[in-house]
Amino acid sequence: MAGIFAYIVVYQLVYSWGYLKFSDPKAAVRLTMQQPTTDGCNPNDPGCNDAFVTLDQLPYCCQSNASCKSNDDGSCSCDFRPSFKNYNCTYLDGADAQKTRESSIFVSTFTHAYSQTRNPDCFSSVSAGKTECQKLWLPRENLSRADTMAFTANIEDYTLLIDHSVTDSSDHAYTSRQMQGRLAITGSGPASKDALCRSYPNATAAGSSWTGMLFDTGARAVAAPCLLRPSAVEGMPGADVFTIGTLMESMGVQLDNRSYDTKEKKQRKHKLSELRTFMSACRFLFF
Repeated sequence: MAGIFAYIVVYQLVYSWGYLKFSDPKAAVRLTMQQPTTDGCNPNDPGCNDAFVTLDQLPYCCQSNASCKSNDDGSCSCDFRPSFKNYNCTYLDGADAQKTRESSIFVSTFTHAYSQTRNPDCFSSVSAGKTECQKLWLPRENLSRADTMAFTANIEDYTLLIDHSVTDSSDHAYTSRQMQGRLAITGSGPASKDALCRSYPNATAAGSSWTGMLFDTGARAVAAPCLLRPSAVEGMPGADVFTIGTLMESMGVQLDNRSYDTKEKKQRKHKLSELRTFMSACRFLFF
């Protein structure tokens, strides 16, 4: 009897929470990125100014002085950054630097643009093609280079707004106005996560229950695991904002890490940074 009681009451009801009915929530998230602005203001407001760091303070940008030498491929080699090639830097607003797909976002860290024109020999009129076409697009004439390459300046300080909602199996809906999100920094991974927990304003230490669920202890974080409170958005209660730099640190990723194929390429140039942030690589908790 004691064994049956222990199995039913202790294991099934208490340990396994057998008296509760569980269902997977359906989550939806809207991601919006914007360039750095003064005090985080809305760039659509006429009085809101951008807050880009000057290009001479960004170590990956080509500089107009003797420290950098131009290369034939459009890059430059700088004596203060010998391990990687530098490129000119350009300014993009949040809309131009992002491609959003449902619950993920692609962030453009490098632009390779081509200047081309359609080959007139392929067309007999504006909308009618000829029988054959050897090459549809041709480089524009009278240009020293048919393509240009540039890093996105100050991309780490761009901010990502996360507007989230969840619905349970009973169709009870909860929006970001009713929840407070936290970015969970787990204890596994590079030591930089500990530094992020120590340096991030108002980061709190995360405890772990016997089920593995993280919870907020309320104590000041000194190492991972920890929970990061997002920045608030004026006029949008419950909306959560993190910088791209913080999100990448939480995943242990740096744009200046070497990429996989060659030692001269770095992730800042080699690819778009895909932040499937809140579905897999990052853990985002709601309270």
